[in-house]
Amino acid sequence: MIQRIQSIYLLAVTLIGIILFWVDPIYAQFDVNTGIGQALSFTRSYSFPDNHETANAVYSVDLFSIMLLFFITVIPFITIFFFKKRKLQLNLSLLVFGITFLYWVVLFVRFFAVSSQYHGQYHFGIQIIWPIALLLPTVMAYFTIKRDEAMISSMDRIR
Repeated sequence: MIQRIQSIYLLAVTLIGIILFWVDPIYAQFDVNTGIGQALSFTRSYSFPDNHETANAVYSVDLFSIMLLFFITVIPFITIFFFKKRKLQLNLSLLVFGITFLYWVVLFVRFFAVSSQYHGQYHFGIQIIWPIALLLPTVMAYFTIKRDEAMISSMDRIR
């Protein structure tokens, strides 16, 4: 049945993935001497002068992060409709967890690469909560699907 609790968890992963496409930068550095700022978000990096009204940001898109976010967003949504194939749901939930973990690795590698390339004071913003929030419903969906599978297999033994 599609109205199970793991469907809500998987839908939450999808919604958080959609939010990550439009989230603000997670780390930034501003040079006081030149007035130029460097910022890096989940899917793009950009430079902008300190005066935001007169400047256009120069974006460079990170296609690998966008691809990972796309898979993190689409796979859980598709997994919701495999409610009759719980083993496949378990495997897809583990796949999403693995992709999310890979996304974390890419996120931190990009952070340290940019912070070592530009000598400045970089810091994580409050938006770092969103990738953390991806992990919780993914793990919860996995364990509820596993619990359903155990319950169904125990019912088959009773018959």
